[in-house]
Amino acid sequence: MIAAPLLALVLLGVTSLFWLNEERARHERRVHVFGTAVERVVSNLSDRLAAFEIVLRGVKGYYEGSDTIDPAEFHAYFEALKLPQSRLGLQGIALLAQVPAAQREQHEAQMRALGLAGYRMHPRSDQPVQAPVTHVEPQTPSNQEQLGQDAMAHPARREALERARDSGGMALTGPLNPADAPVLLAIYLPLYPPGAPQATVAQRRAGIEGWVVARFFIAEVIRGLAQELDTDLALAIHDGPSVAGGEQIFASRADYAPAAVNGGLESVRSLDVGGRRWTLVLYPQPSFEQRFEGYTHHLIALLGVAFSLLAGWFLGMQISARRRAVALAHGMTRELRRARDALEDTLNAVPDLLLELDGDGRIHHYRSARSDLACVPPEDQIGRLLAEVLPPEAAAEFMSALAEARAQGHSEGRQYCVPMHGALRWFELSVARKEGEGAPCASSRWRAMSAAATRPRLPCTAWPISMR
Repeated sequence: MIAAPLLALVLLGVTSLFWLNEERARHERRVHVFGTAVERVVSNLSDRLAAFEIVLRGVKGYYEGSDTIDPAEFHAYFEALKLPQSRLGLQGIALLAQVPAAQREQHEAQMRALGLAGYRMHPRSDQPVQAPVTHVEPQTPSNQEQLGQDAMAHPARREALERARDSGGMALTGPLNPADAPVLLAIYLPLYPPGAPQATVAQRRAGIEGWVVARFFIAEVIRGLAQELDTDLALAIHDGPSVAGGEQIFASRADYAPAAVNGGLESVRSLDVGGRRWTLVLYPQPSFEQRFEGYTHHLIALLGVAFSLLAGWFLGMQISARRRAVALAHGMTRELRRARDALEDTLNAVPDLLLELDGDGRIHHYRSARSDLACVPPEDQIGRLLAEVLPPEAAAEFMSALAEARAQGHSEGRQYCVPMHGALRWFELSVARKEGEGAPCASSRWRAMSAAATRPRLPCTAWPISMR
């Protein structure tokens, strides 16, 4: 009976393999698409930040190629670049000058002479060197407030200014505004006189004249990349070498929690920008997961399970039915054998000659419990006609009884005698039609007679017991 459960288990195994294979393929597609999207996000963000460097180097080249730059010229240069349209998120471009404390008044007078009538450095400090904003674009009210502001007075700005000065390259600040406002960042590039030596830190410090700076809101920069980024991915940026060791400066989802980002599928990447390392955390949004919510293989697997169980049940029923049929056949065979044996015992107890004859009087079968009723083996009479084994008178009586039984269904009371073993034996003949075969049955009850035979003795003949 193990065939049915074994078949079900095999089919369930095949279904399980199919489902596991589809799940693995689905997971691999999901991971591949996610990885590709992550690479695209990181690459596009890196390119957008690199574009700020290109802008700053362009302004640096403009500065180095000019003896002096008045505000009107700087405005015209900025307008030609059309940066607000091409660099979304850019809050402003500015020039800063390095001004020793002893030259503060002289610097202010020069700037007023260039057209900035109300120009004044602020806040006032006793720092030996200051870095006031001398030019700023676009000329929005908030940017105009930056004119004359000393960047050295702000710790985050000062750190980036000094790092740019000492390295001669780009230097990015950390957040410049309170944590509850959109994060504002600034990236600085140092300005040196043409031909000034810059091989060592000391030379760069001695030759520095100022800086060019770009300020931008990181959230707006990323929104500007919306068409280039996969909107089904969430992005968070930490200003630091790790999630735990850095300050969060951007999160595309308000519910972002570094400790519980996503149940397994996420990417943590590092991005170096202006001498600072950012840690980027990317993870799928619900819309991303919906791309791979195909239920076809689940449905096929469910149907496979149902089919496996049904096939096992059906086979089990077939096996059980066959066993019941075999058991029933064996039982019926035993009953038939018992009935046959019982009938055989009954027939063996009947002293009559029982014969089966056809309509022509041909003997097909006979039997009797009396062995003295035949002098030759009974099987020698099978297939012979009555006329061949009985005296003419007895054979005629038999045929008359058969005709009567054929017409009326039975015949009784007829008698005939035959010489046997030196004496005449009388037999009473009963004939009945055998149902279903159209042949009559004959039964002869015998009685012995002591009278001497008056007819010539016939050869000793074996008499059948039942006739049809």
